[in-house]
Amino acid sequence: MSQFSTRDRRTLREMLHPLPRPVEVWAFAGPDSPTDATNWLYELAEITAGRIGVTVFSDAAALASTMGVVARPSFRVVGAGGEVAPLDIVGIPTGYQFGAFVQLVMALAKNKSQLPHNRSSAVKNVPQDTVMEIWVTPTCPHSPQLVRLAEDYALANPARLFVRVIDAIQYAEMVPEGVEAVPHLRLFQDGELVGERTGMTPAGDLWRMIQRGRKGDGKQ
Repeated sequence: MSQFSTRDRRTLREMLHPLPRPVEVWAFAGPDSPTDATNWLYELAEITAGRIGVTVFSDAAALASTMGVVARPSFRVVGAGGEVAPLDIVGIPTGYQFGAFVQLVMALAKNKSQLPHNRSSAVKNVPQDTVMEIWVTPTCPHSPQLVRLAEDYALANPARLFVRVIDAIQYAEMVPEGVEAVPHLRLFQDGELVGERTGMTPAGDLWRMIQRGRKGDGKQ
């Protein structure tokens, strides 16, 4: 049974078939993952005539640990040159989050961040290992904008910046205390929580949070 409507398939084909470079999606799906955890990916690969490849890891515990997988199913995107995008999608992307996933694939295929040149250059100088953890839901129309912004920062400095997007509905048991609405951003540097914010976060505010880090508590 198709995971997408005829109209969705046509739209996805138009958006993704002309990708300038192929990309691959790594799916970490455990034995308890739902049966539809990866079916949508195989159909997406078929729709794009192979421009999107799929590799499913059902057991690779060592690789999952190395990749920092915190729950299954989760998804990583790999560029044509073997570069793994600094982003972990925890939970099947549905609703608005599926759109954010498609935008990520397109950005990685183009192999560039959408940040202005001056901001992109500044991000390259971030010295701390920084994780932007974003809690989302499929029905929140504001979450994709924050996710896309965080991705742009991470793509500008993949050695230091990383984004983890977690579906608060699929992983309700993992939602941290104090997270009562989405999108909710938690910023970690060198493993320490240094800032968090609920709601929309403009590009300048997110950059100031990253810069401030250990200089202050960063709480908003």
